[in-house]
Amino acid sequence: SMVNANTSLDPNADGGGIQNTDGTLSLTNVTMTDNESGRQGGAISNSSNGQTSIANSNIYSNTAGTFGGAIVNSGQLTIDKTRIANNRAENQGGAMHLTSATGVVTISNSAITGNSAADSGGISHVGGQAEIINTTISQNIARDNGTPTGGIRAWAGALTTTLTNTTIISN
Repeated sequence: SMVNANTSLDPNADGGGIQNTDGTLSLTNVTMTDNESGRQGGAISNSSNGQTSIANSNIYSNTAGTFGGAIVNSGQLTIDKTRIANNRAENQGGAMHLTSATGVVTISNSAITGNSAADSGGISHVGGQAEIINTTISQNIARDNGTPTGGIRAWAGALTTTLTNTTIISN
């Protein structure tokens, strides 16, 4: 399946490709590319009541006007055997912006590479729980000259970030 070249440029728009507000979304063997959101989640926005699982997929070359070039999440998100690459956010979280104190994210056996944002080129983790297992986070770029982080930035607040057998390199 493919979710390709969808655009929602309203400055309040979330999820250029898919917005999951209250449902259960399962994506397997899906390619999501060239989607654009005016605000958050260039490819996917998963709200606090949303449950999204992504497996064996490719999410690349998506753009968000503020946060989460590929994905913005405040709900339950599971990612397995997925490549998230070359996405761009103007502010934070080139690949992903994890934003809610109640959000729960598990990423396993995946690659997060070549994403960019002004800060947090790979993952911006603002709230909730994130567990990252057997995953490579590499070559993500933070473009700002201040105190940006290329790989993962865990911000102050109610959050837990757990890494197991994960490589963060060349960010």
